[in-house]
Amino acid sequence: MSGLFPTPQRRAIAMALWVLLGFIIVKLLFDLQPMPASKELREVSGVVSGFDEQTSRGRTGTSYRLYIHLRDDPSAYRLDDGLTGNEDRYFRIRNNLRRGDRLTLWIEDHAAYGQRIWQIRRGGDTLLEYLTVFDAEWQAHLMLYGLIACYAALSVAGVMYLRRRGYNL
Repeated sequence: MSGLFPTPQRRAIAMALWVLLGFIIVKLLFDLQPMPASKELREVSGVVSGFDEQTSRGRTGTSYRLYIHLRDDPSAYRLDDGLTGNEDRYFRIRNNLRRGDRLTLWIEDHAAYGQRIWQIRRGGDTLLEYLTVFDAEWQAHLMLYGLIACYAALSVAGVMYLRRRGYNL
């Protein structure tokens, strides 16, 4: 037999990899949490006592994560560069924050990511708006939904192709 998968072992390996990819996509989908409405966020106010920043380098580039600590509060509130919409906005926010600043944060208690910041206000200035984070999160959701649609379409096309070639699935 010639063709796309000439031996049964290659077909089995290809199918196993395809199923593994499907499991990964399903796991990503289950990890996806619905985006909170602004009124569902918890409001936290306090004086900044410190920051921790983490940098991760990967195949797709560098990602940044800032943890904001408030005085008399054991929690660390998380701000990701992905949630700010872009790196420039992330660095502008990070560089504008100082110890001793009085902030109001709107927080989502996320099962996988901890206490994520959706809005930051210092005095009368809004450093990060809810809608900016919502738009960035919506883009991530759309990418995953697109990946699922492509996976489903390619799965159906693959099954149809193999059936036309005479393979029993």
